[in-house]
Amino acid sequence: AWTQNRRWYLGLDLGAGGMSASLMDCENSQLYPICWVASQGEDSVTFLRLPSVAYLTTEQLSRSPEPSIAVGDDAVKLATRQTSGSQGVLLGNLRHALGVAIPYLSTHSHTWEPMLQWSEQQALALEWVQQATIALLHTLTHQQPNLTCTARELEPTVFATALSELAGVVVGCPSGWSDTFRFNLREAALATELVSHPDQIFFIEDAVAALLAELPLTQTPTPASDVAHPTPSSPLEGGTLVISAGATVTELLLVDLPADWQFLTAADLYCRSTSYAGNAIDQDIICQVFYPSVWGWRTLGTPTLDLPLPGEPDPSTRYRLQQRLRSNVLGQSLLRLARRSKLVLQQQETHRFEFEQRSWTVTQQDLHHRVIVPYIQLLNRELNTLLAQTGLSGQSIQQVICTGGTTAFPAIADWLQQKLPNASLIQHASNSIAASSRIANGLATLPLFPQVLNSSQHQYSDYFLLRELLR
Repeated sequence: AWTQNRRWYLGLDLGAGGMSASLMDCENSQLYPICWVASQGEDSVTFLRLPSVAYLTTEQLSRSPEPSIAVGDDAVKLATRQTSGSQGVLLGNLRHALGVAIPYLSTHSHTWEPMLQWSEQQALALEWVQQATIALLHTLTHQQPNLTCTARELEPTVFATALSELAGVVVGCPSGWSDTFRFNLREAALATELVSHPDQIFFIEDAVAALLAELPLTQTPTPASDVAHPTPSSPLEGGTLVISAGATVTELLLVDLPADWQFLTAADLYCRSTSYAGNAIDQDIICQVFYPSVWGWRTLGTPTLDLPLPGEPDPSTRYRLQQRLRSNVLGQSLLRLARRSKLVLQQQETHRFEFEQRSWTVTQQDLHHRVIVPYIQLLNRELNTLLAQTGLSGQSIQQVICTGGTTAFPAIADWLQQKLPNASLIQHASNSIAASSRIANGLATLPLFPQVLNSSQHQYSDYFLLRELLR
């Protein structure tokens, strides 16, 4: 029923750090990852994952929210070139802000509400986030002056036809998130005319998408080509754990895969989600690894704040700390140093750098004991809950699928080997082409596995039920 007279589906992964997308041709079960080509004079840069950021100038912030917003690589360049006399706002983590509330135009004040306290000095209407999301989605279907959207294996005319005739859009959504996020993103997709009806937009969990990306699309082998065919090297069956961890959310999925994947249903999938991931690790590096050095701490003014507990979501405390870090040049520098240290210490035992006219050294051991161990303890608690829910044992898990840059720490692989001794690890390098489109690929394959969709939630969302109750 999904594919009858409906050829093209779009998988859309709007992550905290970047947006990726893939097209599914249901006639031949082939995937076509989408890329963006940014022109830079005579040169060009190709993005399989477009930065999901937007830049708002001070002039724009003084006006009512509007769709003409610089997004992606253009936004990053504008933020880099900004001067002290013209401080705009670089909006990131749009995904999280979309789940805060539904923006509306107040009939009393004639202004957009609610307001989002982005930093300690800057508040902006949540509608700006909605308009930024619409501008990002516009890059798929509307030609930009210096940005072209395409799929490498499709002729431009076929690609344009596919996007204009989409049967549906499948979007990733963390497990347990409110219907507010889905409502806002659905409205953004409709505003960009990707599809014309709300019931053509579907939501499944990121971890479910990571699982679907590993399942063969056909029962018969396909010839080798550059087109993405996410067929695993060996068949997946039995106890399977998926860990999806990016910038803001860590999601775990546990499933006992049937021998025939066509019988896989939503009832077989057990998910857990926690709002602790890469961004929280950056904060904990600042608070637990950098803080003992006490450099510039008074300048940052952090003693007036509570510090978040390491390895814990602690959302209100972390949001206040993030506001402080955004509000201070030193805080922004510390965030960049934390991200750099996180990457370096995955490969080296020490990271030495110059900062504030002094030389500093942080060690892999400090990062491990003060930050990564609490994170693994959090993962262990979530996994124990899933094992209890499913009745599976650690010894019965046959494979673990890891996706997202936050799963790349070697300590996580060591923990998994001890916790699940019989499991094989399936993990792509976080900077690989396969990893860039992995979630989007899995989302786009939903028409081949329609029974994993929570159909009742799709038909009867929270806001639909609220409207019926009010009636």
